Amino acid sequence: MTSATQVKSLRDLLGAPPATASPSDSTLIIIDAQNDPATALQQPYMVLVSLARCASSLLQYEPVAFWTLTTARYAEGHLKTVNVEQTRKAIASLLEKYRAAGDGKNIVHVVHKTPDGAPVFTPNTALAEEFDELKARPGEKVVEKQAISSFVNTDLHEYLSSLGERGKKTVLVGYMAHVCVSTTARQGNDLGYNVVLAKDAIGDRDIPGISGSEVTEATLKELSDAFGTVVQSSDIK
Repeated sequence: MTSATQVKSLRDLLGAPPATASPSDSTLIIIDAQNDPATALQQPYMVLVSLARCASSLLQYEPVAFWTLTTARYAEGHLKTVNVEQTRKAIASLLEKYRAAGDGKNIVHVVHKTPDGAPVFTPNTALAEEFDELKARPGEKVVEKQAISSFVNTDLHEYLSSLGERGKKTVLVGYMAHVCVSTTARQGNDLGYNVVLAKDAIGDRDIPGISGSEVTEATLKELSDAFGTVVQSSDIK
């Protein structure tokens, strides 16, 4: 019987070579690296219940009673990602490489937006902001999204197209692996982008029946089979 380690990927079967990336020939896309401090509420509220919409929102509300609600974030709370300290450092290190290499135009910050008053990623509060060490500088592109994919109802595709060759290859980092990162990678591949994923700069949370580390590992194996190339952040230089 052939073991899983001996099976060729779909990309191998199709003759698609693995991609390499450098800060000069690609665009770094940081997905949903945002704060969301925990807050205890003592009465039922209208909350966003589909946390699968990248841990922050659906485009609609559904009434659910939470007698004691602790809002979630990627650093702590219900949506705490595994090894968040390490992934944050890896993202920050990559960001500095891209900043040192050029004009900043090939750096994209994707942030998830929720309606006013939403209990997670609340607009005009620290909950909605990127991690302090990752905040956009002048010249860097900020994309606001309300869907799972970074391409849906945003100008990301148009912006990348305006960058020429370095916009054709995307390096994805951020959260969560199985939701927003995965969906963005899949749609990006469909749109013709050469997708690269920096494994140590991507995180996820524990979900029922599987740990966050296992979720990330399985998601990246799926993506590397058909949709992109998985590398370590140190490989991007």
